[in-house]
Amino acid sequence: MSGPVRRHDHTKWNVFKAPYMLMDKGLSTPNSLTSWIATCNKTTLLFPSAFVVPADLLKKHPINHYLIDDDDWLAIKYLTEDTPGFEWTEEFVQNFASLESFIKFVATIPGNDQKKKIYVRTIPALPMGDSGGTDVRVFIDEVAEVIPLLREQQGDTFNKPHEHCDKIEKKLKLADQGFYATISLEQFEKLLEVYDIDKSLITLVDDPNWLMGCVSFVNTGVHFKMLSVNGNVICSKDQAALYLFQTLVCGVDWHGVDFAVRLDILQTVHSLADYQKDLYVLYEPIVKLIVNSKIKHAEIYRNYGSTDNVMFYNESPVTLVDHSDYVLLCDRYGLPLYEAFEDKMAPYPVWYLRALLMLGWIHGCVQNDEYLEMYILDIAKTIMTALMLAIPQGKRQLMKEVTNEAIRFHSEIIIFDEEQVVKAPFQRKRLMNADTQVTQQEEEPKPTGPENVKTRETDERK
Repeated sequence: MSGPVRRHDHTKWNVFKAPYMLMDKGLSTPNSLTSWIATCNKTTLLFPSAFVVPADLLKKHPINHYLIDDDDWLAIKYLTEDTPGFEWTEEFVQNFASLESFIKFVATIPGNDQKKKIYVRTIPALPMGDSGGTDVRVFIDEVAEVIPLLREQQGDTFNKPHEHCDKIEKKLKLADQGFYATISLEQFEKLLEVYDIDKSLITLVDDPNWLMGCVSFVNTGVHFKMLSVNGNVICSKDQAALYLFQTLVCGVDWHGVDFAVRLDILQTVHSLADYQKDLYVLYEPIVKLIVNSKIKHAEIYRNYGSTDNVMFYNESPVTLVDHSDYVLLCDRYGLPLYEAFEDKMAPYPVWYLRALLMLGWIHGCVQNDEYLEMYILDIAKTIMTALMLAIPQGKRQLMKEVTNEAIRFHSEIIIFDEEQVVKAPFQRKRLMNADTQVTQQEEEPKPTGPENVKTRETDERK
């Protein structure tokens, strides 16, 4: 017997990609996740759902996060601004509570005979040197939300759409509650084929908050956040681990700090680094984790820490820092000193120096302790993968090589491209302070990854 007839296997979705998107952020709220306008392909304006709802009502009645376009905005404007006597009420805000309720609402606006276009956010792929990288991802909860709505738009509604939505989400959700899993674009496409959905009803959009976050991360070195479908503030597992590491590990001279304290801090960072790939986590618990760790180990941060801007936050990534300044930082915090002889990068651009310092602080906290070395692989790979967003694409292969060599100085661990490790990109020196002169011994650098770098130009706009 032949299988069911699929009518939409050969349909194609629409795509709005980063090179053809221009972001306009509000001057008064440049860091807001809900106050921006994206111009796509010079023809379409996109807004976050919260953009059109008065702020005072949003505080009382939070709504889901989804994308609306200029057609939606004009329909709302007609109803709210051009209708005599109209007033925003708490009941009216419920029309914006979710994408489903908003679709039903705009269909009732007089004179609006267009169906609401459905936009699905994508996390763009990230090339990482000669090999490897991430693929394009979509959020599972967003997939679960739009599939029943798409079936309804094409006139093939599920008998019980909400039950079907739950089944999809349960089938795909691989993480525990409080985490936001993603799937690849290929997996999403297969699901659409399974449910015989017309892909032309979908427009894929590189997530505007991800794009703006990346630009901010490159320019400031500060981690960035996004929004989940239900409107919660989230960040990627990699960015969250980077935030923990830079806040709890960097800026501290760990020599003389008890083993138990260093173990606790590394376990805290590792608790995130050990999560599966491509997860997003709630942001608020990460902040609480940092606050609690700072309180728990207040004496350590008071006696061994520093309030100096050791990560060069808010410095231009291309600002050059003299080699002597790098030496002073390593000397002050007892960090290993890495000197590139293959790349000849001194004086160092800020984006490069941040990486060298973080690699140094891994060893600074571990201090050759065999037990603590078990945390190196996951932590180093996670924070350096997060940092790759701020590394120029043509230098990512070099950064993988530098990472391998830095980590292999005290262990046989290889972080990136193990099968390609053939050449050492730099030499490493140990700067001794009073606590380390007796225990630390100089070693020769070990060979690491390939030299050739393939590049692909990207276009990121603010």
